[in-house]
This record gives sequence, structure tokens and C-alpha cells, in this order.
Amino acid sequence: LSARLAQLKESHQQEVCRLGLARDAFVRRSHQTVMNVLKKQIESVKKELLELIRANEELKQKYDLLTSMKGVGEMVAIALIADLPELGKANKKEIAALVGVAPITKESGKYKGKAMTQGGRDALRKVLYMGALVASRYNEKLKAFYRRLLAKGKLKKVALVAVMRKMIVILNAMVQSNTVFNG
Repeated sequence: LSARLAQLKESHQQEVCRLGLARDAFVRRSHQTVMNVLKKQIESVKKELLELIRANEELKQKYDLLTSMKGVGEMVAIALIADLPELGKANKKEIAALVGVAPITKESGKYKGKAMTQGGRDALRKVLYMGALVASRYNEKLKAFYRRLLAKGKLKKVALVAVMRKMIVILNAMVQSNTVFNG
């Protein structure tokens, strides 16, 4: 269901892009019709996923823990539950690497490269990016962290990836210790 949700969202985005290029009124209506059908399907799959989560006590508890953090809405929580079964079981370095937000420095001999993020689960990283955008505005702890990074001269996207990493590490710890977010 999670994979299907991602497919439907991608198809919807493609239709949005096509609509922006369409000039003919009939073609625009056609794109709008397809977009409406895709929206209904997205909501249907999302509803089914939420019902499955609510029907399982362990998943429901994990969902409630995750959504206690500002920045983690239902889509981020669903993605984490469905696409990151290691959440709560891995250590902070492993969980950051699985999502693809762990800084990896390329070094060889005397060459010292920049630390960059790479790999990980792409679809999960995209969803977490949107959650980090929200958290950097409305979650007081993460907002302060984001602003400190910007004050140090970090680029906005670099600071946002750092917020993503901090979020996933905190969420992992919350699931491990079975505690809600206190911030």
C-alpha cells in the first residue's frame, strides 16, 4: 500500500506538470479529470493504510509516538512505519544512514573531501524533507537548531538536511524508549 501511495502521488505530480503545459481547453479538462481521480485514489489508499495502522496495537502506538512531534504528520508517520521497519531497533548512525541523511566524508590518502549525504531510501527521504520543512518552522527545538546552523553560515538546504537527521535520530530514540516528544 505504501508503494502504491507513492506511485499515485508521482502520477498526480506528473499530471500537474502536464496541466501546466497544456493550452487546449479540452486537454486541460482531461488533465484535471485524471488529477481528480488520482486525488480520490490517494485518499483511499491513505485511509486504508491508516485503518491498518489503527487495527494493530503496536503500529498504532508507534504512530501516536511519531505524530507527537511537530513536523511529523500522518504522511510522514505512515512512511516511517511502512518504509522503515528498523525504526526503534537501529542505533542513531544506522538509522541516519538508512534514510540517507548521514554525512559521509570521502577521503583517500592525503585527499580530504567534503562530508555529503548519499544513498538511503529515496522515497522516505523525500517525505522526511517535507516534515523537516514544517519542523524547522513550528517545532521550537528544531527551529532553534535550524536557525543556529543558518547563523553559522550553513546553506539552507544543508541546514534542512541536518534537521532531517536530527528528526530521524530523535524519532528513533522516541520509539526505542516508548516516549512522546517533549518539546
